[in-house]
Amino acid sequence: MRESLRVFSEPKPRSSTLFALLLGGAVLSVALLTQLDLSNPSSAGFVAMALLGPTMAAVDIREYRLPDPLTLVTGSVAVIGAITVCAFESDWSRLISSTAYAVAAAGVFYVLALLTAGGIGLGDIKLLAVIGFTVGLNGWQTLIYCIAGAFIIGAVVAIVTRLKQAGVKELPFGPFLIVATVITGFFAHTVV
Repeated sequence: MRESLRVFSEPKPRSSTLFALLLGGAVLSVALLTQLDLSNPSSAGFVAMALLGPTMAAVDIREYRLPDPLTLVTGSVAVIGAITVCAFESDWSRLISSTAYAVAAAGVFYVLALLTAGGIGLGDIKLLAVIGFTVGLNGWQTLIYCIAGAFIIGAVVAIVTRLKQAGVKELPFGPFLIVATVITGFFAHTVV
């Protein structure tokens, strides 16, 4: 139980690294706040992803796992923010459809995880549920663009990495999902 509650494994990164991750997330979330329409139900989820995403990505790059506590916090903020905005607008349709998109996205990635025999982990699936919910609040097309963007970014990084280091066999997918989600957040106000 305690293992699933940890963010970084031992040896933990230096305090300066942790500070840089938190500062980067804070700067990214403030920049995103200047672009978001706060009446959009997805805004809280995008800000949470921008704030915690750098730390999540760093853990995934370092340890090939996404920390459950950060995924849970990001998802909780996304859901509470969306429910709050939908309650003020008395419009629950986007909330219902985004929940369906979250289940569908996580389901598709679960099937991919089974087919790739470990290429996609449960952390990626949980993160996809959060992303499916957050981005799905802006419509299924936006969610497709976001996931496609993650695959494109991942492919480019994989090609560059393999050209530089021939021995690299796998790259964590979480950072690409996080980057694509934050980029989508910057354009969410123009897509809806």
